[in-house]
Amino acid sequence: MSITFAGDKSVQGAWTTYATRADAICNNPTYNGPDILFFAQSNDGNVVVLVTLNSGSIEVSERAGAGATYTDREFEGTGVTSLDPATGASFDSDLTETTPSENNPGTLGKISHVSGTVECGSQTAGASTVIASGSTPDGAVSGPLPSFRVSCNDSTQYGMSVNASAIVTAGTNPTQFIINLPSGGKATVYAVGKDPGTQTQYMIDPADTYSVTASGVHIDADFVQNQTAAGATPGPLRLHLSGDLTCGAFNHSP
Repeated sequence: MSITFAGDKSVQGAWTTYATRADAICNNPTYNGPDILFFAQSNDGNVVVLVTLNSGSIEVSERAGAGATYTDREFEGTGVTSLDPATGASFDSDLTETTPSENNPGTLGKISHVSGTVECGSQTAGASTVIASGSTPDGAVSGPLPSFRVSCNDSTQYGMSVNASAIVTAGTNPTQFIINLPSGGKATVYAVGKDPGTQTQYMIDPADTYSVTASGVHIDADFVQNQTAAGATPGPLRLHLSGDLTCGAFNHSP
């Protein structure tokens, strides 16, 4: 990626790749269609921005510090001149500050303009034949995952795992499924609707199993709600996932 900012003196000029998060996240499923996310950092390494590119819009989240010293400023614009969520984007945009009043901007500089490019390299979103059915606080789910991204990991400490982010329709509402399938742990599904109050978590039924390989996972299992959505009182909801998730191909951070 390349990115250049205009604005206060502390933000002016070209920023560099964020060393610990060097990959762009392409084909990222959202309620408004797939987008691209990437990080950049100031040349002194003290400030980081998260850039989110949608069709016709750009969001820039400027951040520094952690815990009690965490500061944050938010900006947005419309100057995304080209975007293909699978391959990359160009952008050249004036920015308007949208920092919520409850945020602490600290001494972060104001960004007035951003321009640059990002490329997705060899990334692919993977494949899915998974059929989802069951109930969420936002409504019933039935059918395939129409928008998804599948990533796979293998570590000495935790073994292999498959993770998928997908957008499904629950009732009439777009809902994000965050599916975690570790080879050495318990599988979970987080259902995240547009209303934060409906967010809920499901755990795999202890009677069911799934098989993780280096290329993906086959699953045919029930998931039982174990975290009730805020304000909800009904008994446990259930989901069923059946099918295969095949790993996408992604670049790897250092």
